[in-house]
Amino acid sequence: MKIESRPGLWPAWWMLGDNYPVVGWPRSGEVDMVEDYGFSAVESSVHTSRDVPSITSYSGGTANDSTFHTFRMDWSPEGVAFARDDVPYAGVSWAPEDPNVPIDPPQPMFMLLNLAVGGTIGAPPPEVAFPVDLVVDYVKVW
Repeated sequence: MKIESRPGLWPAWWMLGDNYPVVGWPRSGEVDMVEDYGFSAVESSVHTSRDVPSITSYSGGTANDSTFHTFRMDWSPEGVAFARDDVPYAGVSWAPEDPNVPIDPPQPMFMLLNLAVGGTIGAPPPEVAFPVDLVVDYVKVW
């Protein structure tokens, strides 16, 4: 995946719980394998909720250099680990007894690859030239 970091653009590879239409966010769970908010850094996050008003998040990031990289997420009964080019940069262990740590979302999730424009990260400045691409060479799931 090649991620061009530009203000007002929000490229992401993420997952959302299949039960989102029934329970809403954040109860459905969300795992962000890769996001870039336009600040030359890629971030990975886990968001879950035990109660409707609370959101428990964990985030970690690494610098973005706008070249091709292989991003990886390993999900296990112990937690989630994120790596770029096989170098770990973020992760979280599930801790059901600790309300400050994300819990393992208990339902299937579906993947999304998208490039959002504007929204809560702000509008692109006038100098951002369109069209803009999110370049993905391949996605492998096992």
